[in-house]
Amino acid sequence: MFYLNILVVILVLILELKIFPKLGIKGEKRNNIRFIIVILIAGINFWDVIDERNKEEKYTQEKIELKQKNTELEQENYALNYEVQRIYLMEMGLTDSQIESLGEKPLLKLYYYEGQEYERTGNFKESIESYERILKFRPSNDVDKVSAHNLVGNCYFNLYELERAMQNFQKALDLVEELKDEKDKSNGKMVTFHNIGCVYKELEQWKDAQKYLEYSLEESVKLDDDLRKANTLLNISDIFYQLNKPKIAIEKLFQSIQAYQEALKVRTLADFPLVEMVN
Repeated sequence: MFYLNILVVILVLILELKIFPKLGIKGEKRNNIRFIIVILIAGINFWDVIDERNKEEKYTQEKIELKQKNTELEQENYALNYEVQRIYLMEMGLTDSQIESLGEKPLLKLYYYEGQEYERTGNFKESIESYERILKFRPSNDVDKVSAHNLVGNCYFNLYELERAMQNFQKALDLVEELKDEKDKSNGKMVTFHNIGCVYKELEQWKDAQKYLEYSLEESVKLDDDLRKANTLLNISDIFYQLNKPKIAIEKLFQSIQAYQEALKVRTLADFPLVEMVN
């Protein structure tokens, strides 16, 4: 439309400067022709505005319909994925009630529980195998994969395979940057930065260790996660102790204790009844 208006302006100039004088058109007749040209230009522009509006409405409607189709497809895929998982778990010997207790992604949750149990008994290689199944699990989203890479990295850390631990933490960090939800992104950064800082701390690369732990601390404050804040401050305190800066180390240690006290206010047995009291 911009180029059409330019063309019309050029045409008007040609009429005014060459054709009108050559044909002897002037006075009221000339004004009438000018008026008709103005009306035509206004009509063309008005039609263009209406056409653009119709195109925009059509595009918006198409987006709504596409979103609805995608939602329906996601629901169908979810139902199919869940049913496939349920059959697989039943073949493993789990009952319907056990499968239902595992939530929306029962197979993924089972891999996680397996890995946790292996970790609890110190079988880190078996634990890694369980967590890596989460990475290969098709319904796993980026949040699941960030968690899995951190879990695998922690197992390698416990095996003192620090290079492989760092590789997994870096993969987690790369995925964190792609997360859309700000809370998920902040939580992913908090955990992953902390893990990277711990690797550097183990390598006695104090400057990098402090940097990443400070990054993690910022996210824990943002998320109001007192337990993670306390753990991070404890690690930072140890770094300053290793750097022979006892005053700052003690200051960070007291901050860590305060954060632990805040965490204990909500993490009580009444809120988290994980074990039964035995007389």
